[in-house]
Amino acid sequence: MRRALDERADDAVAGVLERAAEAGVDAASEVLVGEPGGAIRGYAADTDADLIVVGTHGRGGIRRAVLGSVAERVLRGADRPVLVVPARAGTLAAEGDSEDGDQVDAGS
Repeated sequence: MRRALDERADDAVAGVLERAAEAGVDAASEVLVGEPGGAIRGYAADTDADLIVVGTHGRGGIRRAVLGSVAERVLRGADRPVLVVPARAGTLAAEGDSEDGDQVDAGS
């Protein structure tokens, strides 16, 4: 089971790196285990990343309260710039969530 999960993660990351390269973006990655928000912030600090980019599914209301928001945890705890982007165009409307989705007031 663990091997299958690792392979899926590696494949997903490889796809993102390929798209980044096609767009002329210099990107680095690593598959980590642990609490996602902390792992992402720790990796960014360890590698002295210039920017953290995280995707969001745009969950709002109860689903966000129950499932949490990795993007929000990264954004609120980061010591460097964070860019939060929708996972797919049209995700918010397709899922029927609020228009605010996972948007966070970074000043809070």
